[in-house]
Amino acid sequence: MTVKTPIELPNMLLIGASGRNAGKTEFSTRVIARFKESGGIVAAKVTAISRADGVCPRKGGRGCGVCTTLNGIYDIREETDPNKQKDTSRLLAAGAKRVVWMRVLKSRMKEGMAALQDFIGSDVPWLCESNSIRSAVKPGVFLMIEDPSGKYKASAEEVARFADIKVRSDQTDGSFDLDLDRLQLAGSAWVLKEDACAIVLAGGESSRMGRDKATLPLGEMSMTGHIVSQLQGHFESVIISAAEEGVHEALGLPVVVDSKRGCGPLMGIAEALSQTKREKNFIIACDTPEVDMPLVRRMLELANGGCEAVVPRYSDGRIEPLYGIYSKGLEPVIREMLRSGERRVRSLFDRCRTEYFDLPEGCEIINLNTPEEYKAYLAGRAQ
Repeated sequence: MTVKTPIELPNMLLIGASGRNAGKTEFSTRVIARFKESGGIVAAKVTAISRADGVCPRKGGRGCGVCTTLNGIYDIREETDPNKQKDTSRLLAAGAKRVVWMRVLKSRMKEGMAALQDFIGSDVPWLCESNSIRSAVKPGVFLMIEDPSGKYKASAEEVARFADIKVRSDQTDGSFDLDLDRLQLAGSAWVLKEDACAIVLAGGESSRMGRDKATLPLGEMSMTGHIVSQLQGHFESVIISAAEEGVHEALGLPVVVDSKRGCGPLMGIAEALSQTKREKNFIIACDTPEVDMPLVRRMLELANGGCEAVVPRYSDGRIEPLYGIYSKGLEPVIREMLRSGERRVRSLFDRCRTEYFDLPEGCEIINLNTPEEYKAYLAGRAQ
């Protein structure tokens, strides 16, 4: 699930916090130090201001001057002193190449964030501290720092569902429960690597579309290539399951071909599970063009509880079997189903330990099954 028309900033690592003393800046300094040796990153702190009338909402209108001194839509300032105790100085002292602070009207955040990205540079990896700006941007990775109380302030509650992962802080020893080695840069884009494999099912018959959905063009890429571009870096490996050889070799990934045609997606799943080296595997159909990594990560977390499959479920009971987590150990179960003539994927869930992940209200996993749906999707991307 994504917010409405966000600015896509893959080179931004967004760090939010559940409350004022969760440890957001301390965590940020550790990330900065971690990447200092490999060239360093830029850091930014963004303060969203609710009112433009010169009245501060805190302390009966007196406040600290942050809100009341803003003139215009936004204000961007660069930190130059690493020796003070304020947050921006701490980020600079930790080794950030540059540190900037932006104040911006909450109602005009898209304009402010576009200006900040221009100020920093579109090909520069950067870290940004904020909650509210997640309503205006889609970063490469969004981490939410939680304090042990589990309480959330209003600005955190508004965007918590978009977090790729919640990072718990321990106030007693100052530690965090995220291995920083999982945070990586693919060029200037941030990724959070999962100990799992992603499998793209690209061998369907595409009868309703009238042409191979896997090779439909999306910009300069095929549908399959578009999906793969969203998965790479986030998983230890990516596999394509296809009905025949020679179609997807240009993507440079392992392609597993069905040993028998006409058996539906169950055959593709079985063949791919036979080749994966990971216990947890994210299965996605090639007619699902958008990967919601925060949602996928929540399903991966649910899979840690001992289940063999995790399947998204809507409030009306509908499920999305080809957008779920499958254990490698399910391969023999699926092979037996195929031998018995069973072709329905959903029949698998009665034969294994399945958890259903209830999708948030308003979340819709897009499937493109007809030419009309494909054209509508392209029109939406163009806008």
